[in-house]
Amino acid sequence: MARRGLDLEDLYRIVLVSNPLIHPSGDTVVFTVSRYNRGTGRLESSLWTAAGQAGPRPLTGGPSDTCPVWGPGSIVFYTRRGEKQASIMAVDVGGGEPWRLAGFPLNATPVGWNGKLESLVVIYSDPGGKGEWKPPSERDVLAYEGVLPVWFNGVGLLAGVRRRLGIVGYPDGSLEPVSAGDEWVTGAAVDPSTGRIAYTYYTDPLEPYRQVLAVVDPSTGERERIVEGPSFAGIAWSHRSNAIAYRARSWEEDRIYGHYHVYYYDLDGGEPVCLSCSLDRNTLPSVNSDVRGPSCLQLLDIGPEGNVYFPVHDAGSVALYRASPETEPEPVIPAGQAVVDEFTVSKEGGLRIAYTLMTAVRPKEVMIRDDTGSERVTWFNDWIESRGLREPSKYTIEGYQGDPVDFWVLPPVGQGEGEAPWILYIHGGPKTSFGYGFMFEFHVYSSKGYAVVYGNPHGSDGYSRDYALLSAGRLGTADYEDLIRIADTAPSVSPGLDPERSAVAGGSYGGWMTAYIITRTDRFRAAIVQRGCSNWASFYGASDIGWYFAPALLDAGAPWEDPSRYEEVSPLYSAGNIRTPTLIVHSLEDYRCPVDQALQLYTALTVRRVPSRLALFPGENHDLSRTGSARRRIARLREMLGWLDKYLARGDQDNP
Repeated sequence: MARRGLDLEDLYRIVLVSNPLIHPSGDTVVFTVSRYNRGTGRLESSLWTAAGQAGPRPLTGGPSDTCPVWGPGSIVFYTRRGEKQASIMAVDVGGGEPWRLAGFPLNATPVGWNGKLESLVVIYSDPGGKGEWKPPSERDVLAYEGVLPVWFNGVGLLAGVRRRLGIVGYPDGSLEPVSAGDEWVTGAAVDPSTGRIAYTYYTDPLEPYRQVLAVVDPSTGERERIVEGPSFAGIAWSHRSNAIAYRARSWEEDRIYGHYHVYYYDLDGGEPVCLSCSLDRNTLPSVNSDVRGPSCLQLLDIGPEGNVYFPVHDAGSVALYRASPETEPEPVIPAGQAVVDEFTVSKEGGLRIAYTLMTAVRPKEVMIRDDTGSERVTWFNDWIESRGLREPSKYTIEGYQGDPVDFWVLPPVGQGEGEAPWILYIHGGPKTSFGYGFMFEFHVYSSKGYAVVYGNPHGSDGYSRDYALLSAGRLGTADYEDLIRIADTAPSVSPGLDPERSAVAGGSYGGWMTAYIITRTDRFRAAIVQRGCSNWASFYGASDIGWYFAPALLDAGAPWEDPSRYEEVSPLYSAGNIRTPTLIVHSLEDYRCPVDQALQLYTALTVRRVPSRLALFPGENHDLSRTGSARRRIARLREMLGWLDKYLARGDQDNP
């Protein structure tokens, strides 16, 4: 087959493999397989299983089956989301038809099996109120008082909805709430033998980043607050029932830039022990990829020997590490130029690890690792090997204050002699990173003749705490300087780039930075601002996280306290400097960076007669480029390619 790269329609061919859940005995793995339906454009998910030498086989029929957990024997519980409600389903991994255990008006996620009470622990969305729940569109009024946010990206209008912890009886499906009425539950794990539940929550909706880790015994009602104050992201129980591991970071010290570290807490006494602090790397990986399937895994687990297992994000790669209070962290699955994206470990006998692995040229597949090494379990995306995708090349330059800054260049597929147009692409976050995650979008650009240059300026994840924190309060300085140095350097280290034909693009924080860059320089022939922020003051009041995220990012008070700071870094207030032809891409149901951000920038450019185009996507949210419908994802890429073709491909356009 000819080397032709990826087409837009190949999005329908990619299989998203996620949530590898290994049985406690290590003999079976259940995972989620997702594909886009060509008729509807929607992502459809079902559960698959693999055991021993047998190949993978479907376990459920979909179309929206996610978040499996192991129940008694070979029973698997999972969530099936329907048009009007969510259901907790059960299926015997040995075969047979699934059955419905319980229904919920909104969302519900299985947490684990409570062996003592012979019941299922769940986290569910409680709409509150009395009588039958109605969706917001069917109500006469949505009233809020003393709570934020009023909506949440990917969820919608909240109107009294909160997340609670509960127990679903088996097999009758009865629901018994466990968390208190003022607790907004953010995560949980259950000890299957004692039935105790460790869970995290906050009580003040205005400060959701200040949380509590508690342990409750639902059989007695006994409850103990273990740790108070940090933000948590993952909990795991020791198989000996005497300890838990958790991942946390301090809001006071780190705000949005700090690392999440892994801690071990002996419930028989003592203080939490940090297992990952010596690494000075984040243990909550955030390498960008736009082909991830649905997953509910904790990314934290404890093996049969008592070691805690966790990912470590380093310079665009993610490895799996283990540590204990008595041992230093060590890699179990080294990453190399790859990303160990999810994992679970067995709890009995010899250690077996189920995980997903991806590279820059290969979407995720399920792997199993034991004492003899690693073995692939799935081969869904082998077809991609025939497309001749290019490997990106990594470079390191001297960035802000002399720190090394990494970036990659992905050349066009089949590039011959001559120089190619290229895109400086900026990630979101700001504390995420680019690296060895598979990016369908980048390979489409490469297949259409464009090179892609992408890097990790200060504030990015995957490096030291100081590297991330250097951007705190310096938005638009350290990060801007790093990105401009990358743009300056890329054509000299990669001679296939045309220094006269470049564009700048990015999403979310990258969308803001794209707009910010073109207020300060005309060096790029075109710009693409995606789901970005143009006015930080209106973002503060409209975003689902704005009231705390904007002050933390800007190192400022509220807009009425530091108006000059908000104006200083808002592209809208410098729009008079913009001359670069700009495409603005935004989703109408984006509640992270609401659509007013796009409208304000588009209005400013149109009034000034700067070549600009506004592409709005109904029915989509902030995550359009990653989890949106296939048809709109493809339409988005067509818009962007059309803009690049107009201003870069011919090479005969000048900025006005």
